[in-house]
This record gives sequence, C-alpha cells and structure tokens, in this order.
Amino acid sequence: MLQRFYHAQLRNNCPECYSTDGLSLEFHQEWNENRWIKQTTQQVKEVLHCDHCTANVFPVNWTEDIERVYQYHLKLAEKPSCFIFKKRSWVAMALCVLTIVGALYAYMY
Repeated sequence: MLQRFYHAQLRNNCPECYSTDGLSLEFHQEWNENRWIKQTTQQVKEVLHCDHCTANVFPVNWTEDIERVYQYHLKLAEKPSCFIFKKRSWVAMALCVLTIVGALYAYMY
C-alpha cells in the first residue's frame, strides 16, 4: 500500500506543454501492514505530474532545472523507516511477560 507523504508545486516549465504553473511533485512511501505491526519501507517513489496537460512526466524527460528542484525536495521529503507495534502486539507481549513473572513467582515460592 502506497501513501503520499510529501507534495510540492513546482514553477518549472513542463517538458510536454511548456506551462509554468502545472507541475506537481509527489513522493510516496510503501507501508507493509499485518495483524501485529505496521512498517514503512525505505523505498520512496516519486511522481511528477502536470495538471495543465494531465501528463505524467517521467525522469527521462526531466530537464536540469527539474532535476535540481527534485533533489532539493527529495532532501526535504526523506523520512526514516518506521516500525509500529499495533495494540494486539502490545497485549501479547504484556501477557508473555506476566506469564513469565507468574511462572518465576510460582517456582520461587
């Protein structure tokens, strides 16, 4: 599942229609999720889209100016990967700890 986490409007010329007010750059990061955890990956995908001509602009068509602006926004958008335990995981870990403590208590007395 991809989730958008950074969006920027660019003032560069579109390589397709040469408009200066339609380019938008989005960065998406993938989330892996199951019953126990929610985790983001290091993989970041970018989408450069022109709202004026409704075309996706692929990196092959990028100019040097677009590449420089992309590198700038990539530094702003970079986020570390994230690992989150869900409520079910916390309950299972708490039950395991309580079981171990109970077993040690029963063994000691």
